[in-house]
This record gives sequence, structure tokens and C-alpha cells, in this order.
Amino acid sequence: MDNKVEKKAKVTVFWDGGSTQMALSGDREEDLWKPVGEIAGKLAGDNKSGTVTVVVDDREAAQLILENGSVRSGDNKIRLKRSCYGVKKLRKIDPATGAHQFYDLVPNNMGPRTLDVGARFGQTGGTNAGADMVEGAFVLKSPMPSWMYWPKYYQLLGNGYTDYTDDIYDEDEEVRKLEALFGPDEAPVSDEDELVLRINEFLEKESKNCLAQLNIDFVSSRLPFNHKQVASAWREWKKFRYCVRAKEANEVIVKLLAITNASFKDGKKKKTVSSFLVKESDPDTEMKEIERAVDQWESIICSMEAVLPLKTEKGKEKKKTSPFGNIGMRMATGEETAGWLEKFRAPSDLAYRVVNVDAPDFMERTDKYASEKGITKFDHFIHGSSTPNWKSLIMKGPLLYPDAPIHGKAYDIGVYTARDLVKSLGYTSLEGSIWAYGDQPVGVIGIYRAAYGKPLYPDGKSGQYRKLVLEGGYGCLDARAEYSGYRMDEIVFYEEAALALVGLIFIAKDEEALNAIGLPAAA
Repeated sequence: MDNKVEKKAKVTVFWDGGSTQMALSGDREEDLWKPVGEIAGKLAGDNKSGTVTVVVDDREAAQLILENGSVRSGDNKIRLKRSCYGVKKLRKIDPATGAHQFYDLVPNNMGPRTLDVGARFGQTGGTNAGADMVEGAFVLKSPMPSWMYWPKYYQLLGNGYTDYTDDIYDEDEEVRKLEALFGPDEAPVSDEDELVLRINEFLEKESKNCLAQLNIDFVSSRLPFNHKQVASAWREWKKFRYCVRAKEANEVIVKLLAITNASFKDGKKKKTVSSFLVKESDPDTEMKEIERAVDQWESIICSMEAVLPLKTEKGKEKKKTSPFGNIGMRMATGEETAGWLEKFRAPSDLAYRVVNVDAPDFMERTDKYASEKGITKFDHFIHGSSTPNWKSLIMKGPLLYPDAPIHGKAYDIGVYTARDLVKSLGYTSLEGSIWAYGDQPVGVIGIYRAAYGKPLYPDGKSGQYRKLVLEGGYGCLDARAEYSGYRMDEIVFYEEAALALVGLIFIAKDEEALNAIGLPAAA
């Protein structure tokens, strides 16, 4: 028999209880095995056992063996041109069964063709164990023939896996990892600005601590995530902000678990998929739990972003750069420090370091915004946040999702700032902070130059404050303590462009903690 298959050949696929016919659309492997694999994968998903037989022009040519939900190769007498396949990253996160598994198809390519296909598989989140593991995963002892790529792929989909390749895999980044064997992968960081490096080192350290406390695997020599995973996680997190019930929030959490490689270790105990999810309850309780989960995942993703190495464009010359891009920093003088602390009514029983921040892009954005809105009055306010969030805040600024449902916000979705350091302090990581439940020796507060304009003073009765401010020609909402019901003022801005970071206040209960992170006292 001549086993060479021509284009448009008649193909019949038989299995126990059924058959289908098709015409071969091309002369490459995947032209046949992709549609055949899809059939076999559906049968495997239904836990069928038996043989799938492929007949070409009335002659038996190949077989696939189905057994216990798996597909393996049988005889194959078909001669087709080799195809070239890409990496596939599949994940199964199933709250019903507790499964949290991964399966990576890794083709061995030479030029425009695939020689054979390897695989890495196991449980996500670092709970694998066994002597046959390589870098935290089990591997196939013998690679699959190249034509088995699509049958195996569709088998995995039939077994409940989801393809997360577009969310996880960055081919350029994988190439850079190989190149890194012969030189640095990331852009070299400048050693010219010691202050910037010290602050970056402190923020990265706190981010690593956050990942450890929130049960995200972190290995200093090898990150379990890449730039694409972080970008995908941010995309899912934005959807998270719009969830109002546990069911829809949990759909996002399942995707985040698949994308971020969240750990299922909790000390000596093993976590479950359900332990990450929002429990179903009454609407008010669910909203509170969703808000808690939103904040937790924000810190996780900010921390992931903070510890990633700097990414350079492929083919571009690597230049020395700052960890914060074109954002510069310098220690404030003693006079400048005293001025800021006095303005924000800082308690005298704490230790402080003030760092001036030069963020030209944000400053230009705020000036343009103010000009367009006809705002001429500016002021400075402060904003507190957990330390792991600050590298992202410095580089990207506060991010708003104004159409999201309200999650525990008194005056709608906005950037909440203050005139009193004590108020912002409650949102930092400093030990004893009220709202963030901080437990760290140092907290961070940002100083923002704000396009204040004409403020709206809330009357305590009106709702939809964001709409009133934006449509009424106001610059912000100024909830002063004397009529807001709060002990200290809150100034809320509803557009990110209204704010530009100009300083950072590092706060501790004693000088020793500030000295430990390398911040010198003001001159």
C-alpha cells in the first residue's frame, strides 16, 4: 500500500458506536490529526474506552487507543508532512473536585517542523512530590510522536482542562531565559542612584513577604510567573471589581488561581481550591467578602509585578535604567521634611523619612488635565496603602474602575486622600494600622499634588457623588470632618489624572527601623 496521503483524500473515522467522514484539507500532519484529535478528545472526556480507527480511501491507516479517559497512539501508517506546533499551557482548577492541576505540551522543534512532543504535568502551587520530577513537575519518560499533539490536547480539554496559553506563555520571554544562560536577562539597573536602589530593594522585599504570607510560591532564583501572567492577572482582576455576588467572583478567582500559580501549601497543611473562594451567603456579607478578596488579590498582583526583573525589548540594546523608569528620587531636606510633617499634622511620637519624587510624566498629565478642566487651584494631599502596592503605585499611579459596583466606599469609587497623616496611616502596613491590619515595622504614605479646583462639599444626603463632581464642574469631593461625620477630612478624586506623586513618607515607630532600610536622616 502506498501510505502517502494526497490532499482531498476521503477520511473515515470509526469508533465504537459511531463514525464520521471528512475530506483531508491539506498534506500536513495537523490537517488530519487536529479534527481526528477533537473527536478522540470528546470520547475521552466521556470516559469511553476502545479504539478510534482512521481509514483513508477505504484502507485502514492509523489507530488511537482510548482507555480510562486517556488517548495514546496506536499504529500509524500515514505519511504526511511534519507540522510545527507551539507550547500549550493547560490548567484544571475545579472547586467541585478540588483539582488544581497543570499540563504543559512542549514540542521539540527543529526549524519549521516538530520532531516529537514532550510534556510537564502535576499539581499547581508547589504540592507535587516524587523522585521523577524535574523543576517541580513530572515529565514524560518518552516523548509522544509529533502527530499525537492535537489528540493529546483535545483529550486534556475533554478531561476538564482549560487552555491558558495566551494568559501565561510569553515566547520572547522564554527565549530570553535561554539567552540569560550566557548573560543577564534583564536590563542592568543603574548603580548611580543609591537612594532609588535602596527604596526599590525595600519595596521588593516587602512584596516577597506579601507573596509568602498570601501563599504564592516565590523562589528567589526562579520566579514561578512571568510578565504575561502578571498582565493577564491584572486583566482578570479588573473583571473582579465588577462582581456583586460570590458565584461570579469565584469564576474570576478560579482564573486567577490558574494564571498566578497560587500555592496550595499552608505550613504543614494543604489548602484546597474552596479555601480561596468567597463563601455564598447573604448579599451584604458576600459584598464584604468580595471587597476583602479584591484587596487581597490586588496586593498579590502588585507584589508579583514588583519582583519581576526589568523587561527589555527583544533585539534592543540593553541600557542602564532605573527600577522606576524615568521617575527620580532624592531625600528631602530637613526644612522640606518639617514642612510636610507640619502640613499633614504628623504625630511627634513616630519616626519619619521624606523622599521627594520627580515623576515628569504624571506631572505633565495632571497639568494637562487641569488645563482642560479649567482648574487653577492645586493643593497637596496624602494617600496611604500597603507597602507591597507601592512599586505599582509609583510607576502607574492609583488606578480607578469607576463603573464598578461600590465595595465599601462612602463616596463612590475614587482615590481617597487625606489632610491628616494619622488617617492615611491606618491604610499602611505599619504595625497596628486600623484598616490594613498592618504588622510591619515601616509603613509608606504618598504625597500627591492634586488639581483641587472647586470642591463639592457632601451634604450627607446626596448619592452618586462621582457623577455630581464630574458633571457639576467640581475638581473633587471634600468631605470635611465638621459635617461629614468622620473624625478627619477625606478628599476624593474621581479621575487618576488629577493626581501626581511628588513624595513618599516612610514611617516607623523608631529611627532604627528606618535606618535598617538604608534611608538617611534629613540634612
